[in-house]
Amino acid sequence: MAKLGGLPDGLANQLAGAAAKGAAPAGGDKASAKEGKGWVVPTLGKFELDAALDKAYGRAAGYLNFMLSPEGLVIELQQGDAQTTAEVREVRGDRLYRSYTGQDMLKLYASQHGGKGVVADGQV
Repeated sequence: MAKLGGLPDGLANQLAGAAAKGAAPAGGDKASAKEGKGWVVPTLGKFELDAALDKAYGRAAGYLNFMLSPEGLVIELQQGDAQTTAEVREVRGDRLYRSYTGQDMLKLYASQHGGKGVVADGQV
């Protein structure tokens, strides 16, 4: 029995065939894989990141305000030029308890709802 790279010919041919089948793009359709085009990035239409982030920040702040209101606390969003921050303050008073980045507030909201994080794929 002839050996190619230490493997019998039949086994080498089987492995080569399996490797060729596995080389097709994951998630791609068979027609595009045969044409050699591969995976194509889907178009998102009129997706606007700033508007989607504002919506996500609003939803997260609303939820956290609901959770903190029995304690007499409120989340106030501060939007600067480069970053959004969330400040935990007393409802009646000016005392600042803690300040978080906007990203940390979104992570907390996602973890409270069983998520793994924030994904931007046209829907935030």
